[in-house]
Amino acid sequence: TTMAPELLLAESRHLQHLVTAGLVIVNSYFDTASLNASGLATALVGDIVTQVPLPPGSSDLGAAAPFAVLAASTISDAGGSDITGDLGLYPGTSVTGAPTVHGVSHITDSTALAAQTDAMTAYVDLAGRTPTEPVNTALTGTLTAGIYPYDSSVSLTGTVTLSGSATDVFIFQIGSTLTIGSFARVVLSDGSLAENVFWHVGSSATLGSRGFKGTIIALTSITATTGAGVEGRLIALTGAVTLDGNTIVGSGEPSGT
Repeated sequence: TTMAPELLLAESRHLQHLVTAGLVIVNSYFDTASLNASGLATALVGDIVTQVPLPPGSSDLGAAAPFAVLAASTISDAGGSDITGDLGLYPGTSVTGAPTVHGVSHITDSTALAAQTDAMTAYVDLAGRTPTEPVNTALTGTLTAGIYPYDSSVSLTGTVTLSGSATDVFIFQIGSTLTIGSFARVVLSDGSLAENVFWHVGSSATLGSRGFKGTIIALTSITATTGAGVEGRLIALTGAVTLDGNTIVGSGEPSGT
């Protein structure tokens, strides 16, 4: 199978990123027939023999940093969402609805490809971080900076306060789905910043709250229900981002024209 040069480059970069993110691969290569809907290789032929624990710290989103919304298959908006930051889609081509974008829209171009590639790097990076907190810590009360692992699905229905300085990092490693209820709130206190909060989601996320903070990087898709809002980013690596009259304030500076 002959691959387009840009996809071959993405595949090569993705393999390199897996290695630098802490996955050591022996006698392995990407199966080029296994490219998924996002145009990124997802299957390996060979064995991953070890995973090197990574220290706490903010994840480098690279080319994905300016994006408030980034998806793979489609982006749809049923209610006129307002997005501060860039909007990106790769390799899909369908953006439906009429979101207002205070930034640049990159649809199936090289910038969106680079953003998806770097977002996948960040996803692998976040997965490789060594937890600092107990498994399945309740998302309630006040939490301090750290890496919080969850072995399955997570639901946030009340208020959780993330207390830390402007350099403190919060990473939530969620094994399956993430559901944010309509009355849920993520409160930042003592100087903590939304740009340093990462929700690593093993499948899909549903956002129903007006008071959510942080970057969601979901392996599959993200759905924001009517009127939900986020200070951070919505990044779907292989599926869609579905919006409905949402307010999304990105954590990065829009790329400009």
